[in-house]
Amino acid sequence: MVKAQNSDVTPSTLSDEERQERHEIIKSTEHSLSIEGLETSEYGKELATKWANGEITLDERRALVRKHHGLPDA
Repeated sequence: MVKAQNSDVTPSTLSDEERQERHEIIKSTEHSLSIEGLETSEYGKELATKWANGEITLDERRALVRKHHGLPDA
């Protein structure tokens, strides 16, 4: 089972295990979307990969997605 991810992890503190779990989350999410006939945009995939690798936090990822879609800050 996949656990919830910490939103304040930085690349220097992200373990290989955590990185692998994040990539599994992305794979599972993309599979779920495909079952529904949907797919992640290239921008969404780019941000997901950056998050999985610890390059951005979950909060930064959310803010970038909101900005990309012209939505106000949460």
